[in-house]
Amino acid sequence: MAQALQVSIATLLVGSAEVEPWAHKLTERSIRARLAVIINSERERRNLLLYQMAELLGVSEITLNKLADADGNVSVDTIAAIGKALGRDPATFLFEQSDSQHQPA
Repeated sequence: MAQALQVSIATLLVGSAEVEPWAHKLTERSIRARLAVIINSERERRNLLLYQMAELLGVSEITLNKLADADGNVSVDTIAAIGKALGRDPATFLFEQSDSQHQPA
């Protein structure tokens, strides 16, 4: 969809919110990878079992496995729900730089 509209995926997801310039270079694959890093690090930080993390995020264990493996397609609704469940801004949490996350590969 972003390609058809000739905008970056970041622009499509965040709308008018400000994000770092590097975020506009993220591909579908790198966004899935960033989401997987966030989910896996949050699960580890919170010391949660798989089913507990799935419950927290409001997804099935099968979906969580796919998300944690950066596999499959992720809907905007799922991204927003994950951000909200983790207490982060659903529109921008994928595009925030932290010590454990690096710019896109």
